[in-house]
Amino acid sequence: MENSIKIKGARVHNLKSVDVEIPHSKLVVVTGLSGSGKSSLVNMIIHRVLAAELNGAITWPGKHKEIKGMEHLDKIITIDQSPIGRTPRSNPAT
Repeated sequence: MENSIKIKGARVHNLKSVDVEIPHSKLVVVTGLSGSGKSSLVNMIIHRVLAAELNGAITWPGKHKEIKGMEHLDKIITIDQSPIGRTPRSNPAT
């Protein structure tokens, strides 16, 4: 794909040298069994690398060989799912 983020050699927790391609301008869902590495891929590699490159954050990303396609992005926004009220149905995304 022309406009996508390509992660090569992701090696964090249960990820064993995984290659992933995520298209830009699409709704992407990461699914899998419990413990398969979904959060490790998204939070420990993709988010941390993009936060450092685009927002200047000081982070320590999980192990990976390379990430390509960041030049098409200008920022990263993280939405925390923690409840902001007294009910777990209340979070910043709602």
